[in-house]
Order: sequence, then C-alpha cells, then structure tokens
Amino acid sequence: MEVLSRTGVPMSLPSMLIAAQQDALPPGATAVTFDDGYADLQEVALPILRQHGVPVTVFASTANLATDHAFWWDELERHCLWPG
Repeated sequence: MEVLSRTGVPMSLPSMLIAAQQDALPPGATAVTFDDGYADLQEVALPILRQHGVPVTVFASTANLATDHAFWWDELERHCLWPG
C-alpha cells in the first residue's frame, strides 16, 4: 500500500467509475478491492489502508448467512490444517 500510494493514484471504485465515464481516468489509477468480509480485513488491512490513504471497496458474500454451512474454502482449510 505504501508503494501504491507513492507511485499510483489510489481511487475508490465509485470515483474510478465516474472518472472513466468522463474519460478523465488518471494514469496509474488503481482501485483496491477485497472479496470477503473476514475479521482480518478490519483488524489488519484497514489500518494499513488508512495509514496510506488508500480507499477500499469490499464485496462481502452474504450467501451463507442464513445457513449453518461454511464456505467450501473454509471447510477445506479446516480439514487440511486442523484434521480430527
């Protein structure tokens, strides 16, 4: 994030879309996205992003909220790292 903030133009995804629609996207424009809503995003990533002034867009999946089932990748991790 330090390098991105020094060498690129970090933008929020909505700002990037507006700039692109107006044909005004600056060179080096970059949007940072996360595709999960895990706690480490808030605990680890957000402080780093804030420190460097990098906006972020989070795409949090809500598909499993109403079920007792974990995502397949969480099940795989559980079986591989903590068998038994």
